[in-house]
Amino acid sequence: MTKKIIYDLGSNNGDDIPYYLKKAELVVAVEANPSLCVDIERRFSSEIRERKLFVESCVLTPDDSKPEVFFYLHKRDHVYSQFPKPDEAIIEEFEKKLLPSKSISSLIEKYGDPYYIKIDIEHYEAAILEALFRSNIRPPFISAESHSIDVFAILVALGSYNSFKLV
Repeated sequence: MTKKIIYDLGSNNGDDIPYYLKKAELVVAVEANPSLCVDIERRFSSEIRERKLFVESCVLTPDDSKPEVFFYLHKRDHVYSQFPKPDEAIIEEFEKKLLPSKSISSLIEKYGDPYYIKIDIEHYEAAILEALFRSNIRPPFISAESHSIDVFAILVALGSYNSFKLV
């Protein structure tokens, strides 16, 4: 029997992790903000020791072309931190920090095929979805935040899914 693996891409403070741990044998939490990763590791130390949860502290990218990339940490609210460079009109609200990066395909190669993927990585969901599908990775279930029609268009054009739920 194949192990159910859930990928929590953009784990933030880890609030979704308890639910995912109930639904799968393995959870892979990916978060770019190093301080949030420390919080997740402290909060879920027993699940990490039991190898039910793995925390990847990195910026998620479509490919492995750069081992480090600039990430933009929001100065007042970590929820708004993002990988793509923010618009010049709001750039002063962010701290630019060089962080390790990993591709979505390398993570899946490392941990295994996903049963479910949640993608909530501010303004970069479409790029990660496209990289997944171009690598022929199509989990049974995907949840992706969308700031534009791009995410839905990629699900339709490249995903080969025949049903959707928009919330």
